[in-house]
Formats: sequence, structure tokens, C-alpha cells
Amino acid sequence: MKIISLVVSILFCHWAWSAKPISLRPSHVQSHVSASSKKDRMVLSGVDAFGPGEKVAYAKVIQTYRKENLNGTQGAVDALLKFYPRSVYADNALYLQGILQMKKGQTGQAIKSFDQVIKEYEKGNKRASAMFAKSVAYKRLNLKKTAVKYLKMVMKNYPGSIESQRAWVELRLMKAGKS
Repeated sequence: MKIISLVVSILFCHWAWSAKPISLRPSHVQSHVSASSKKDRMVLSGVDAFGPGEKVAYAKVIQTYRKENLNGTQGAVDALLKFYPRSVYADNALYLQGILQMKKGQTGQAIKSFDQVIKEYEKGNKRASAMFAKSVAYKRLNLKKTAVKYLKMVMKNYPGSIESQRAWVELRLMKAGKS
């Protein structure tokens, strides 16, 4: 037992002396480059240390979405789907594209994006969200019967989910004439 503790203490001392010095500066702050500019340039160019990858392509979708750059987001989604058609991020990317299209007033295009999520990614984690968003889009187009249809589908297919709860509230508001 004493031998094991002696070996452990020797290894610890060796590690402690050979470890890099600890900086008091937060890891996300660099002295000569702004906190995100270098990383943003790498992600937006679609290149990391190992070349373009699925995560990098999705990161580009996220970054262009956050900047509310619709053309950039559509290009990033198209690239993700072209190079990684079976990506685990594909449904999320299409959903974000649809949300941004709704924000920019392109409701018809948003419905197409949500349709693609619903039809092509039946097991995807954004399917319920896409159905709910599609109902909101139809409501914006004053197609309330179609909106109600999708709200009921969300409640039926995804009981207990957040989207189902939101659909229930939306239906009650529509019936009360408040929305």
C-alpha cells in the first residue's frame, strides 16, 4: 500500500512540475485576437484543423441564423444537405431556416422548409416543432382551418411535449377569438 502511494505521489509531482503554467486570464480571452474572430473565420469558411466537417457545416448554419442572415443561412443549409444528406443536424438546420424565413416575412417558403422537416425526418427531434411552426405560419396566412388541423396533429402525435402544450394554448386562444 505504501509503495502505491509513493508511486502516485511521484507521478503527481512529475506531472505538477511538467504541467504548463496556469494563466489567470480567462481561457476565452486572447491577447492579440478578439475572443471570437479567429474561430468565427474558421467556422464561416467551413474549415477546421481536419477540413470541412458536419459539425462545422452546422455551426455555419447556427452563426448565420444568429446574425439573421437569410441568404447565408439558406446557403449554409444547402451546403450541409449537399455534403451531409444524412446528417443528424439536417432537421435542425431546416427548422432554423424556416424560422428565419418566418421572421423575414417569407411565410410560404417557411412552410416549405417545415414540410421538408415533417416529411423527410419523421424520427427527427424537430418534427413536432416544425408542425407547430407550420400551424403558426398558416395562421399568419389567415388559413385558420389548416392551422387548427396542424395544432391538433401536434397534440395527437406528441402528447405531453412542449409543442403539444403550446398547441393546446394556441387552440384555446383561437377558439376564444384572441388570436
